Amino acid sequence: MYEQPFISTSPWNTPIDQADTTYSGPDSIQNQQFRDTSLANTWIQAGTLRFYSSSSDPVATWTYDTLNDHGTFLSNGSLEIQTPSDMTFSDGSDALGMLSDSNGHYYDAWVGSYDASINTYHAAYLVVGDYDTGTGWGDPSTGAGAGVTAAGASLQGGVVTEAELDSGQINHALAIELDHSQLAAGTDQSDQFVFPAVSADSDSTTSYTGTIPMGAHFALPADLDLSCAGLTPEGYAVAKAYQDYGGYVVDSGGHTTSLGAIDSSVTETQVTNLFQDIQWIRDHLVIISGNIDMTNGNVINNDNTETGDPGTVVPIPSAVVATIVAFSNDSGIIGDHITNDSTLTLTGTAEANSTVKVSDGTTPHVAAANGTGAWSYATGKLSDNTHSFTATDTDAAGNVSAASSALAVTAAPSHLPVVTASDFTASHNHGHDWSAWQEFHALI
Repeated sequence: MYEQPFISTSPWNTPIDQADTTYSGPDSIQNQQFRDTSLANTWIQAGTLRFYSSSSDPVATWTYDTLNDHGTFLSNGSLEIQTPSDMTFSDGSDALGMLSDSNGHYYDAWVGSYDASINTYHAAYLVVGDYDTGTGWGDPSTGAGAGVTAAGASLQGGVVTEAELDSGQINHALAIELDHSQLAAGTDQSDQFVFPAVSADSDSTTSYTGTIPMGAHFALPADLDLSCAGLTPEGYAVAKAYQDYGGYVVDSGGHTTSLGAIDSSVTETQVTNLFQDIQWIRDHLVIISGNIDMTNGNVINNDNTETGDPGTVVPIPSAVVATIVAFSNDSGIIGDHITNDSTLTLTGTAEANSTVKVSDGTTPHVAAANGTGAWSYATGKLSDNTHSFTATDTDAAGNVSAASSALAVTAAPSHLPVVTASDFTASHNHGHDWSAWQEFHALI
């Protein structure tokens, strides 16, 4: 039985190097979307099923639609695998299965099933890899995954065991799942994931609408004092793992932000304690730059080499600055930015298919730019005051632009007296100043 799979240099098992890591600010758009409970509930996947076979277990036939055997792909074949008789699949329609053998091999199954009448297992997608010599992540040079997650990571990576919670020490990174509304939008899947991920969901270009790339690395800041958080022993162990190793986004889930896969061996009390603390952990996690060398922008590969021309600085791109072009309704004198409309629609431009954040000094609100870069945002009811709107843009790679120039709009006071045209005539204005009429007309 392998309690901690994969080689020591795997991203799963590599501690965060504080000296070479940049922690993003808590108000970055990725971190705001990560914490947003209106996009996804806070969760931990308890009861994760992992099975181990030994030489005494019976041999069963496994058929598959697609086999990925250490990066070699085959279709519509079968394998003979020693399989424990209690092997089952979990996670609803995904029917996921995790099996490892005494020879150091693991098997990830997607859409698995078992036909007892012929003692045959079947998987729509079956991946074979190595516990002892593999990383648990795909090959960035070929794009071949090492597991059935959307990121190409093995299901075996990041799973927390009862023994780890009992000891209070989790010496590896954790696995994170996010909702499609949190994952980075894009028109090219290669822009929607970062190392160590090698892929995203097959429908990512049409289903992802957020800003967080698959493979993103989240962690608790190194200077965060966990001893003051009032965590349970289990919550503290998970929080410490997030501070020391972090967690990687490996998959998507429906309206769920899952911060870990917990082995089925974990006790009910331990699970209860984890759910008590997991929201606090989510609220303090931030995205970090550990999988990008911030000195030159190069991607850090599994073997600790970097993709990029040595000696050449590869700049990390910035998103295109969003602009606020206009607002409606601009009642009265067009262009004076004074209106009696308390609910406005702002329109502007940004990078195509990017995410725009609009703010008037309070909570930012999200708008989506279309394929041409056009976007619009409808405000809620505004107070009688002058509002200064700015916008930032986040591209598919997660780069955040500087704020746009401010657009100042004055919402007319609702208590202004009503002045009508009957108070004035073209030939006689009854002593009133016509310029005053024009100013009032702009407000009604």
